[in-house]
Amino acid sequence: MRSCYEGYLDQGIDVDLAVLKKGGAIGYLAFYWAAFSKLLFGRYDYVHVHYVSHSVAPVLMARIFKKVKVLLNFHGSDAFPEAFESKRRASLKRWINQKALDNSWLTIVPSEYFKRKMMSAYSLKDVFVSPSGGVDPKKFKYNFVHRKSVLFAGRMIPEKGAVVAANAVRENQKLIEEACFIGDGPDLSDVKKLLSEVSVEFKGLLPHSELADQMSRHQIFLFPSTREGESLGLVVVEAIFAGMIPLVIDNGAVREIIPERLTALLVVSSSAELAESLTNLLHLSDMALLDISSELIRFAEVKYGSLEVSRALCARLV
Repeated sequence: MRSCYEGYLDQGIDVDLAVLKKGGAIGYLAFYWAAFSKLLFGRYDYVHVHYVSHSVAPVLMARIFKKVKVLLNFHGSDAFPEAFESKRRASLKRWINQKALDNSWLTIVPSEYFKRKMMSAYSLKDVFVSPSGGVDPKKFKYNFVHRKSVLFAGRMIPEKGAVVAANAVRENQKLIEEACFIGDGPDLSDVKKLLSEVSVEFKGLLPHSELADQMSRHQIFLFPSTREGESLGLVVVEAIFAGMIPLVIDNGAVREIIPERLTALLVVSSSAELAESLTNLLHLSDMALLDISSELIRFAEVKYGSLEVSRALCARLV
């Protein structure tokens, strides 16, 4: 959401914010009232809603009294419930989303893959692909590292593949000079057990700026996510902007992030193949890896640079 907000400002558009500042019933009531009152008494051409199922209620209420063009920005599990969500919660979320879509002017999704997925599950009007505000190259500065170092960053849950990444690192420990796992969650203890005899640095959840710094210190980024709601994989794009080479499981929109010439090398079809593909990558020369990193960043800058993304979105609103 912040990237979209900053993108609007960069394009000279006046933007007002209504955000959830604290959880719980009181926090949501305060957020809903702030959003409702701003729309009712303010003057806006558009309202851009992120995390639709949680945030759209005050917008729909305000539209009873005042018409405004509603932009719905869907991401991953916001449109498609997580595996652990109850059937009742999942059904309620889908119902809210469809009501919102029926009252929207434009639906914004982060990838072509997610556009197809949304169109198969919901009744939509107009859909525009805009990759979550893109990536600001000032925040993720390109720096290719000439060292066989591997990084995993994400929630330590089965769907994100932390254990799969740990197995790949363990099987390639003789080829890896440095490894780092960033994140927290129920799988962390299993990851530490798997890597108990491997030299690995563990870090908890990090602010965005510190994550960017860590990415600029490593060479290969492991993204073995099998999560159904993976709508883009923005962290993979961020890794590329930082100079890293991603190794990913073919899931969601990741094929859109990797140039077609490199998919055979960097996109694997299953968790079982990740370790073998990491071995192949680690055996490449520094010059070959630098060439791969350079091709990735050239591809990403055109497609996912924040300036290009915000320009395209603002042009669509005219």
